Amino acid sequence: MVLTPMVCFKPAQPHLIGCALAACVLATFALPAAAKTPHAAHPPANAAGKMEKSLMKLDPTELATQVCDLSAMKALGRDAEYKKTDRVLIDAAETPKITGEKVTGEGGAFRMGDQWFRFGYTCTLASDHMSAVDFRYKVVGPIPEAKWAEFGLWH
Repeated sequence: MVLTPMVCFKPAQPHLIGCALAACVLATFALPAAAKTPHAAHPPANAAGKMEKSLMKLDPTELATQVCDLSAMKALGRDAEYKKTDRVLIDAAETPKITGEKVTGEGGAFRMGDQWFRFGYTCTLASDHMSAVDFRYKVVGPIPEAKWAEFGLWH
């Protein structure tokens, strides 16, 4: 089966341009690649290695922040009440405190729908700081939209 790239046109309605562009990219690149590769649904074995190499380039504070952001996203995603969370910043309202393998703070923020929520957390890093072995959080409540700019949050 031979698949050729599609020619995509802009739709008449400007609000649909993003959807049309995404569909065009998917149809042009992702679907043909999936059709040619029997195991396309599985990431390459070296994908984890590339991510690890990227993390190793970060300074220790940024590494801890990134690892705990990811851990927070996973923890919130497992909670039925917060599973629709799509963004997490553990350092939104204050700089995390890092002591050995413990990262703690009260200034985390996560976005669910069109609302940001503040949370406190304790993130326990693995000894190499490349992953988290535990993440615990407590949601404080919604962050008023008037404070979003102060914390670097967005719609």
